[in-house]
Parts: sequence; C-alpha cells; structure tokens
Amino acid sequence: MASSTVETTRPTHPLDPLSASEIERAWEILREARALGPRVRVIFSMLHEPAKKVVLGHRPGDAVERTACVVVVDRAEGKTYEATVSLSDGRVVSWEHVPGAQPAIVLDEFVDCEAAVRADPRWQEAMRKRGVTAIDALGADFDPNVHQAVIHESSAEHREGEVMQELQRGYKLGDRLLRPAMVKVAKHP
Repeated sequence: MASSTVETTRPTHPLDPLSASEIERAWEILREARALGPRVRVIFSMLHEPAKKVVLGHRPGDAVERTACVVVVDRAEGKTYEATVSLSDGRVVSWEHVPGAQPAIVLDEFVDCEAAVRADPRWQEAMRKRGVTAIDALGADFDPNVHQAVIHESSAEHREGEVMQELQRGYKLGDRLLRPAMVKVAKHP
C-alpha cells in the first residue's frame, strides 16, 4: 500500500471532518480491498457520523473511532457504489451497489464529452459555417494572445517557448479569440 504524503492530524472530536490524510487513507483501503480498476472515480468522501450516544458520551482525550463514507462510480461498469470504510480498523465495513444512481459528473467526463462533440462531423461543419476555427497550437511559438500556458517544462528537444502539448483546444471567430488554447510550453533546462 502506498504511504501517504499528506501530513496526518489526529481528530479530537468524533464529528471532526475527515482530514486530507484520512480521505487518502480511505481510498487506499477501499482500492486495495476491492481491487478497483483504473476507471473507478471517487465522487466524494465524508465522515460517516457516529451514533449520537458516542458523540454525547465523548470526553476530551477519549480515543476517536473514524469511519468514512465514500461514493464511487465505476465508469467501466456504469455503476455507483457506496462504501463505509473504517479508518480505525483499516477495513471496508460495507460495499453496496446503488442501482439507478447517477452521481455528480467528474472532470474526465467533461473532457470525454468535449472530445466526443469535437469529433462529430456535424459539429465541425456547424463551426466552419459560423467562421469558428481551431487554434493550431502544437509546435507553435507560445503566443499569449491565443495560448494560456498552464505548464512550463524543461526540454532539450524543443525550442524555448515552443508549445509542447495542447491540453485544451482553443478557438477563434474570425480574428476574435473565443477560448485560448491551454498549453504546455518548453523552457531550457
């Protein structure tokens, strides 16, 4: 199991929200116990609140049992699951498929959606009819008027300021910029 690089903090109360390290640990436990594939995405992780009796009986300095509620979507199966993960015991307490559930959309679904639309010949023709053109970024010299540099990376194989990778396509309407191309730009080592 991979070790956490996030600093750990010890909760002092049963209702303290999950820390970053606890969220990371819940995912590690879940991924290992369920052998989750690369297309499984966490939708959210939150504290699985203890019983009211536990909360009311808590005294400062008492040990705090920690349990996470994790919702995941398996994009390969098209299924949503809810899991309860004991952080104190390092085990999955429950794993349930939630039939018909549609979790919140995740970032890679936005990317996939845009790629599908851009690949559609009907969309391409509609954009051409309206005068919308794509910005050719790859291999071009970085131009702040049409590119948005989101990464600068050392490279001996590329010219200083050359666009090494296009992360998101940019578009123009005639001479007017609609959306800059998000790019990775080379810098000398």
